Amino acid sequence: VVGVPLPFISYGGTSLVTLLSAFGVLMSIHTHRKWIAQV
Repeated sequence: VVGVPLPFISYGGTSLVTLLSAFGVLMSIHTHRKWIAQV
């Protein structure tokens, strides 16, 4: 698992960062939606 992301970073680090950032935002929105629904 540790050695897998290295080729992606060397191939295109910007696109990887963008993908992870977008995924993080979506997960954050989903978490806040569940939190808002509980309140």
